Amino acid sequence: MVKAVCWVACLFVGGCFATTERVEQDGHSEHSHMAASAEQKIRVDGGTFRAPIPGMENSVGYMTITNLSSDDLVLVGAKSDAAKRVEFHDHVMENGVMKMFKVQQLELLANQSLKFQSGGLHLMFIELNQIDHQQESIIVELLTDKEEVIPIVLKVNSVHQHHSHHH
Repeated sequence: MVKAVCWVACLFVGGCFATTERVEQDGHSEHSHMAASAEQKIRVDGGTFRAPIPGMENSVGYMTITNLSSDDLVLVGAKSDAAKRVEFHDHVMENGVMKMFKVQQLELLANQSLKFQSGGLHLMFIELNQIDHQQESIIVELLTDKEEVIPIVLKVNSVHQHHSHHH
């Protein structure tokens, strides 16, 4: 019986891959390598965290997350050192008004993707901690209904990167 499951994130060109390391009750460890595609659970493409401007208490994260396994994956939460709380949020149009709401869990079906984007599903970072302005990335831990922790890496994008003008 697997006593604990630990996810190790590795960056590749174009995405972030996670592999597993199983710690058995007898203390032996069985490590899977990146080449073993059967052990890769997810891929994250275009993962970004919007660096806050001074005075902002909240921020957002976007990505496309793909379930590389043949099993459905249920995400029940997220956490990061970047904020006191990280939640899944989505938007809905109600009587002509766009409203944001917290999503309790996300089903990531086998071999399917979910897109986290502006105006739709996204990661909401609430009560931000102090972030180094030179920091290039943050780590977010996705939590599953099977008590697995999947670390992913989001690139930090500053507001200046989004609104730069070239003259």
